[in-house]
Amino acid sequence: CINNFSNSYAISIDQIYEHIKTVNNGVYAKYDNITYSSPSQNVLKNDHNWLMQTPKLWGYSLEQYLLSKNYSGTSKFDPIFHLPVCNNQTDCGALSKCEVANFSLDKTKLCLMPEHDILNNIATNIENAQYSVDIIQLGNWGITTGEFTETIKNALYSLALKSKNFDHKVSIRILEGSLVPFTSSNNLADFEDLPTLYNYIRNLTKNLPQNNQLIISVATQRSCDPFFCTDGPYPFGLNISWNHGKLTSIDNQKLITGGENYWGEDYLGNNPVSDSMIAISGPIAKTATIYANVLWNYVENNKGFSGNYCYTYTNNQINNTCLVNTSISPNPNIIGSVNYHHDDGDIIVQAMSVNKLNHKVLNDDADQSEIARVYVFKNATKSIKISQQAIFSKLQSTKVLPPIKSIDGDVIESLAYAIHKNNVDVSIITSYMNGEYTSYVPLSYIRDQIKNSIILQFPSMPISSIDHELKLLHLAETMYFNKIGNTDNKNINKITAGTVHGHNKFWMVDDHIFYFGSHNIYASTLQEYGIILDSYQAAERINLEFWNPMWDNSNQLAE
Repeated sequence: CINNFSNSYAISIDQIYEHIKTVNNGVYAKYDNITYSSPSQNVLKNDHNWLMQTPKLWGYSLEQYLLSKNYSGTSKFDPIFHLPVCNNQTDCGALSKCEVANFSLDKTKLCLMPEHDILNNIATNIENAQYSVDIIQLGNWGITTGEFTETIKNALYSLALKSKNFDHKVSIRILEGSLVPFTSSNNLADFEDLPTLYNYIRNLTKNLPQNNQLIISVATQRSCDPFFCTDGPYPFGLNISWNHGKLTSIDNQKLITGGENYWGEDYLGNNPVSDSMIAISGPIAKTATIYANVLWNYVENNKGFSGNYCYTYTNNQINNTCLVNTSISPNPNIIGSVNYHHDDGDIIVQAMSVNKLNHKVLNDDADQSEIARVYVFKNATKSIKISQQAIFSKLQSTKVLPPIKSIDGDVIESLAYAIHKNNVDVSIITSYMNGEYTSYVPLSYIRDQIKNSIILQFPSMPISSIDHELKLLHLAETMYFNKIGNTDNKNINKITAGTVHGHNKFWMVDDHIFYFGSHNIYASTLQEYGIILDSYQAAERINLEFWNPMWDNSNQLAE
């Protein structure tokens, strides 16, 4: 089922789509436009930072980050976001900028670190919505926490004020994967301080102005627990499933997606997680609405069972109904439209979605995300670059689980094949081995498994030749190492090395095909959303601003 293309031609996004649709006599054609989509033309707009990272400070130490983040020339701090209030750049630290915080309710000028671009992007998109907003997240003691919750709340307030002049309703849906399903009803006053689903929507809506046109639904979603999902090919610890997708979609026109959970302390705290997202405009946003519709329908059809619950705010009241479907058709209520033509600085890209909606949500074979990356890796001709939380996972701290197999094999087999058959240079960055975001599987294990896979696939190859081929494999852990020296004694006066947790789910092939989304390579049975993009120009910027500095500041395993 694998097409082996000549080394002189790089695989295209159209070939990925055609392979998924036609492989094994078209067995997955039924999921076309559900778990994968045909490529469409989209735009990476130059009017915002479309490539977003936390904390985006490669080459600086954790100590430098904290000193700069906490420096205030005014000695004033925002009471909600705890960032320094500023009048101009001299009031801020060396690594922060004095800018308007769109995510604050009164648009205060604050000293913003690079990662606060994400908050600004989320806020701007939500408050300018005209028809619909979808936010999908992995829940953990709340759908969102900290600064992300405050950002969404402020943006909804601004949108609610605007909506009073609308002649139509604006639908907002916020759904979490029910990792910790706190779902108490509104009459349980004893649980008022817990991050229950009802308390979450009450917090978001308690200060909204009267007579607004917003309909806001929140939901938790879970499709499997080990205790009632006992069938299937998975080990006991993988008989679980809930949403793991991370996206914000506006009006079927704008999309933010990647690996980032909207958890304030983890991503904006004192030891921020390394992660990435991408903001894109165009038809690809409709695929996020389709993904959301499938999950919302599952919640509606299984409401009250396991972790499936929802509440809806409308007309300043909260009830226990669900706002299920959002149309993907053009809506006449939308005033104007996104301009998709190529302005100066914009980048035109081809994009398609690749999703995972199986394990009781759809059928067990509804995982075209796994197929896509195995196929792309196996047909690489030059390079594969991977930044992942982990490649393998440990089950119950003892058994190491390989990536899930697709109809074309698994990721390890595809990487081994690319190295041996196509002389592809493979570089992999995983999270710091001793951090919280790790599977506790060392880099040496990854190397050994790729070597074993080459031996199994090509048994006639001498071991000495395989060892030579493995010089094409480069492995590293996410780290921060200071490399710049102490050049600013105003607020950077100590130079130390620091570690940071890695949570990226990024990969790139041949410096033009790349993925942003939620799908880890390590074995899991969660629901996932992601997009594959095709653009040499965008990939060049990603290499310059993201991959190269991340690799240069990683802890690399000796060859």
